[in-house]
Amino acid sequence: MTPQQIIKRNAGGASLMQLAQELGISVWALKRRVRAEVPDWRPRTGRPRGPADPNRDKEIRRMRAEGLSLAEIGDRFGLTKQRISQIVGEA
Repeated sequence: MTPQQIIKRNAGGASLMQLAQELGISVWALKRRVRAEVPDWRPRTGRPRGPADPNRDKEIRRMRAEGLSLAEIGDRFGLTKQRISQIVGEA
């Protein structure tokens, strides 16, 4: 995989860990390989985030108003208690 292909795949959402595993090298070696040809490259890090879903947030607020705990709501949506707290405005 060329450095340009690595950059394109990373920009498209592939993590550095995924790319390094595919190549059988460490993340450090992957970065070094790309920066040898593109010194100013800055990898995309973190997980991709989609747009906020207003319907989901409304449902979360409704459930909280009905008395469900942050943990119960979080379990239903696959979110942490902290994130639920942020959505309902209790943070």
